[in-house]
Amino acid sequence: MDSLPWDAVLCDFDGVVNLWEPDGMAALDRAWGLPEGSLAGAAFADELLEDAVTGRLTDE
Repeated sequence: MDSLPWDAVLCDFDGVVNLWEPDGMAALDRAWGLPEGSLAGAAFADELLEDAVTGRLTDE
């Protein structure tokens, strides 16, 4: 096998390297005029979360 120009690949799966501020999602809800909990509810909905974190759900 040929030598690769890197030794490792680092992937950030939200909350591993990138941590939200304690009030981050609620602050975005307020800024966009959404009821508090809207973004967290969509981002962590049971029916979507597993597909999102395993790559079965596309960005679209």
